[in-house]
Parts: sequence; structure tokens; C-alpha cells
Amino acid sequence: MRWPHPTLTTALGACVVAVVSGEGRLWAADALAWEIHKSDHFIVYSREAPDGYIEGLIARAEAYYDDITGRLGFTRFDGFWTWDQRARIYLYRDRQEYQDTTRQPEWSEAGSDVREREIHTYVGMAEFYEKVLPHELGHIIFREFIGYQRVLPLWLDEGIACFLEDKGNPTRLMSAKALVTTERFIPFETLADLGGEGLGDAEAFYAEAASVFEFLFQRYGGEKFVDYCRRLRDKQNWEAALKKVYGFESLSAMNAQWVAFLKEDAP
Repeated sequence: MRWPHPTLTTALGACVVAVVSGEGRLWAADALAWEIHKSDHFIVYSREAPDGYIEGLIARAEAYYDDITGRLGFTRFDGFWTWDQRARIYLYRDRQEYQDTTRQPEWSEAGSDVREREIHTYVGMAEFYEKVLPHELGHIIFREFIGYQRVLPLWLDEGIACFLEDKGNPTRLMSAKALVTTERFIPFETLADLGGEGLGDAEAFYAEAASVFEFLFQRYGGEKFVDYCRRLRDKQNWEAALKKVYGFESLSAMNAQWVAFLKEDAP
């Protein structure tokens, strides 16, 4: 089982998510008695959820699925999450049952297994709809397209997921705009090398990583992002593909354009 460094969770605020690898799948969940609900792209396993809770969750999950695949430009690709390939959401009775069953650390309020397309949390988790659900679906959908074996820098994996958050991304963009003229600001060349215990200022890292995608989508549109993802899927070097698709001569040149974007309407 693989856990992120605790500092990597702080940017999600109260929504603290633990990520497990495929080898650490949360098999203990199979021992519980579940109510099972199915939709086009999701199977929800629930434990004593209030009336209407599951219907609301499925509606939000399907809406996020449509929104995320649409924003990323993946809607044209068939075979995403149908029948046996549907994503699974496990809702435990409460936080204690979630932690006891999954053996997640005490700070965890949700867990995800990207390879297995699973999200584990509990009924009534604060900000699950606004932050955790779109963030984790972003991770899963992105990795589903480019492949699970690709080793990518943290800014790319986390930046795209944070960018897709319904509630968190606007706040992060404002934070990045506020940071750009301060000593806390992390130039892109440095941002691209950060990860794990060397992350340092987690708040700045997540805000800036999300803002990179805001910049790329606003300035260049979704078609170029799909092209970039295809190249990642085809095992091209992430930096070389970025320069090729977006026409940057260097990461320094990209940084200059990104900084100029952040300074527009900065507080």
C-alpha cells in the first residue's frame, strides 16, 4: 500500500484523501453487506445512506463525468466506464467504519485507487461533492486515457485534478495570482521538479499547478490538450511533448507566458 507524504494532503483542506496503488486495493470492503446502485458510469456501494442520498450522489457523479470528459476533450473516445468498466464508489456508514474497514490513517476522510477506478469515503463527508469527487474523478479519467504506468511529475498529475475541482479551482487561481508577485512564487522550471518530501510550500504548489492548466486551456483550448495527452499516452517525454504541442521554445519561455497570464487582473 502506498501513501502520499502528509504535506501533500493539506492543500485539500478538510478533504484529506489517501491514495492507494493497485496492489493495495481495499479488499476489506468486500466483507461488508452493501446496498448496490448502478448508473451509466458508476456502481455505488452504500451502507445505511439516508433516503435520497444515493440518488443525489449518482446525479452529481454522472454530471461530473460528463463535465470532466467534456472539458478534457475525451468525449469522442468510446468505451469509457461502461458495464464492467464502471467506476465504483464505496460509502461507509460513518468515518469510523471507513477507517476501521479500509485501515486508512486517522487523518484520512476518503481514499482512492486510481487503477481500480475506486473511491472510498463515508456518508456525509464534508465537501465530498465539491472537492473530493471531482478531484478523484479527474485523476481516474486522466490516467485512464494516458495509462497507469506513465511516471509523470507531480504538478501534472495534481494540477489537472485540482483544475477540475468544482469549488477549489477558482480559489487556487486567485491564490496563484496573489502569489505571482511575491517571494513565495515558484517558477515553472522549479515547480516541474517538485514532488514528495521536497514539495515545500504545498499551498503554493497546488495553487500554481492548477493555474498552469487554467492558462493552457484559456490560451490554447482543449484540442491541444487532447493532442498533448495522446503524446503522453504514446510514451513521449512530457517536457518535449509540452514544447511540441504548445510551441514553447523552452520551459523558461512557457514560464514567462504563464506569469503574464497570472498577472492579468491580479489582486
